Amino acid sequence: MIMHTNLTKVDLYYKLKWHVFAPNNAEPSYNYKNKKNKDKENKIDPNYGTDHTLNLQKPDKIIENILAGILILKREITISELLSDINSALLSKNIEVDTALLNKMLRNINQSMNISLKTPQPEILYCEINNISYNSKFHLDFEENVEIIPTILGFLRINRKSSIRKISNNFSRSDGDILRFLSILAYNGVIDARIIDGICFIKMLHNTDTNIPLQYENRIIYGMLKNEKSVNIGDIMRIFDISKKDAENLLFDFNSDTELEIEISRGGEIIVSKLPQIPLLTQLQDMPIINQEILGILITHNKLRFDMIQEIWGLNEYQLKAVIYELIGTGVVREIKVDKKEFSLIKLNKLPLPIPYTDLKDKKLIDIIKYIDSNDEISIDHLSKKFDTDKHQILKYITRVVGLGYFPDAEIKSFIFIKGSELKQLKIIYRCNCDNNSRSIFCDDCGKQKLTCSVCNGKIEKSEQILQCPHCEYPNHIEHIISWIEIKSICPICKNIINADKMIKGVIS
Repeated sequence: MIMHTNLTKVDLYYKLKWHVFAPNNAEPSYNYKNKKNKDKENKIDPNYGTDHTLNLQKPDKIIENILAGILILKREITISELLSDINSALLSKNIEVDTALLNKMLRNINQSMNISLKTPQPEILYCEINNISYNSKFHLDFEENVEIIPTILGFLRINRKSSIRKISNNFSRSDGDILRFLSILAYNGVIDARIIDGICFIKMLHNTDTNIPLQYENRIIYGMLKNEKSVNIGDIMRIFDISKKDAENLLFDFNSDTELEIEISRGGEIIVSKLPQIPLLTQLQDMPIINQEILGILITHNKLRFDMIQEIWGLNEYQLKAVIYELIGTGVVREIKVDKKEFSLIKLNKLPLPIPYTDLKDKKLIDIIKYIDSNDEISIDHLSKKFDTDKHQILKYITRVVGLGYFPDAEIKSFIFIKGSELKQLKIIYRCNCDNNSRSIFCDDCGKQKLTCSVCNGKIEKSEQILQCPHCEYPNHIEHIISWIEIKSICPICKNIINADKMIKGVIS
């Protein structure tokens, strides 16, 4: 493993200096392969690169980093091979490096980087690595398609030994482009790897920083891998209706975003050796409505047939499986048993309390919650007549109510809704004793302050800036809630996960 240490030029001074083979008066040059611009050969055209992200004001450093990455990957290489590799890596960028420029960059690398170059034999370079640190904020100055890098990282996590040609064929890029990508990753400490005879051996991949929630496809894949004992690449192809190559790339993307460790057999079986533990990635009210409804139908029924869901929701088998796996992948459901014709909820994770139902935007949904709360048992037919709504639509409404967490113990038997426990929802205790549902800081009836800072319980003055929880919108003194989040990243009121970046800024009027 490459450890984090910073060496100065003084630390490197005692190292054996490598003597370059070019004459001292040789000047380096860039040769842009453009037949129409021969007069600009050996010069940097300030207008060149309009369609690229390369910063041509200081191009030496970018190319030096790629060269250093090649040295890190190869460790022992001849001068002619190194010159060939760097030009191959830069070919798609229309840049050519000559021997003089190569020698200049090698001198800079030897003097200013944590790399020591030696010449045990004439024309042969040996590279010693002196603790190259991981750079979490590196950016790819050269790359106009940076989204390919996470996918390549995912590929490397699964394929720890792979030829450059195999990688290039998989991503439809040239061998030189793949070498450039790998050298950038190696130089920035993202990978610890060796390239020997065209084969890339991955020793270590750094766990790059990622933001949650995971992307939609990744949540489904995570739920599938977590729920099923055996998963084949064909299962992913059918769920997303994509090709085998696209399915593999989805796995590579997921691999780069998490600490997942898997292998894919020749028969397409996905073998999981390490599955990361991912916390609840969403709140119930933030889920798609179809997910809320399917979660509700799972809670209210012991077993469900696929054909029933198809009749009411119009989902085919694979669309329904995608919803089920996403519920698992977001941390809402722990396990669901999926058979050929039916499925059943095995275990539900502990869910946060839902927001007050009066804050919901759907008026009919609010009315249905109120009506259900006043009855222990009620038939779907009765609700259909009461609200003048089709039975299937009423079923969607009440399953959504359950899926949102308002009646988590409810059951539906023979089209009879059984409420179970009392209505559950987030309750905010106000200092003011007036009975009104306003969420304002000051009471609409008596004018007294209703809400106080949830951390210090102190008064919030008018015109004072506040931070509100994105889930329950409870106001807090800025400095107090920030200090709270540093200690415990959950809202003191609604207990949902929060972070400082997601808090809502406001002013008390």
